[in-house]
Amino acid sequence: MKGDLGTLRKICRYAATVMAAGEIVLAACIAITVILGIASMASDSFHEALEPFYAVFGDLEGFRFAETVFILLLGSVTVDSIRRMMIALRDSHTPFTEGIASSMKAVSIVYLVSSFVLLSLEIGAGSTVTEALFIFLGTLLVCVVMYCLSIVFRYGAVLQDESDHTL
Repeated sequence: MKGDLGTLRKICRYAATVMAAGEIVLAACIAITVILGIASMASDSFHEALEPFYAVFGDLEGFRFAETVFILLLGSVTVDSIRRMMIALRDSHTPFTEGIASSMKAVSIVYLVSSFVLLSLEIGAGSTVTEALFIFLGTLLVCVVMYCLSIVFRYGAVLQDESDHTL
């Protein structure tokens, strides 16, 4: 049992470092996207210069621009939350703590709200109903899974507390 917790701590230490690097990369992507989007909307010549990239990244105007920035922000919030959970897992004597369960529940709430925001942005951007529903159901699925995991971890925290008090 102790070896498993040691392995978990080691994995969490490395994962927290990777997540910190991911936060930096996402922050850079957000900054570049916002700068290019604003420049594209402000200047027709700049908009035309970016045209080859629209096939890959989509046009950086209106709802599509807002959606792109929102998805990057959602990714940033997710990576930050996971990094914090990895640090908490690394530093605690058990993975089953109220703090970790609460963090998972907070992520599920963020994804619940995000599912409706992304659905609205997809519809506003002129996406098909299938594309909009795919994004909506995908974020809703993450919400449900994270909420279920928060319940499991909360129950694990109760059992851990009972076990600690029994011994």
